[in-house]
Amino acid sequence: VNMVDGIDGLLVGVTMVSLFAMLYLAITVGRNAEAEMIIMIISALVPIFIFNSRIFGQKLARLFMGDGGSMLLGLFLVWFAISLSQSYGVQNVEKLDAAFPAAGALWLLAVPLIELFSSILRRLMKGKNPFKPDLKHIHHLLLNAGFSVNLALIVIMGVAAVMAVIAIAAFATAISDEVLFASLLFIYAAYSIFAHVFWNKADKRNEQISGLS
Repeated sequence: VNMVDGIDGLLVGVTMVSLFAMLYLAITVGRNAEAEMIIMIISALVPIFIFNSRIFGQKLARLFMGDGGSMLLGLFLVWFAISLSQSYGVQNVEKLDAAFPAAGALWLLAVPLIELFSSILRRLMKGKNPFKPDLKHIHHLLLNAGFSVNLALIVIMGVAAVMAVIAIAAFATAISDEVLFASLLFIYAAYSIFAHVFWNKADKRNEQISGLS
């Protein structure tokens, strides 16, 4: 999830969207232990989001997490995604049902995963180290397109929320793991193609501007 951490409030905001979706699904199947832990984490993240973003009248963020904070949030997301996608139970003990299918967990983490794999693919296609940072993430694309930091934050959080709602609806209608996984692959491919075309045009435009200066 560290690749999502590029503008003020983005990683915390996307993490809260995923956790709210997991919280709802955990409650629906009686996974109370996980639900309580998620509530505690969200309660801690709300004030962090307020001071880590600019949407509450601040010109700049007043609080930063750093790599340690982003990795901890990634651990929370992965732990709950794995835990809640599994059912538990032993003989003569009440069984705990899975809150969502394994493929569904990918939908709840769609934005970080799409960002991760599209970044790796983009760098490998250009012969670069996949772990070397660049300025072509989702938020950079929106900023380059003229979005403000706050608007880019809202748009990406909105996309994460829409993906989560679609996933919850899919779970309710018992759509198969195969369909969920294939659908996410299609979205990933569509975004990767769009981003590739966008950045190629942006690079050519920048080269033309540099040539005129």
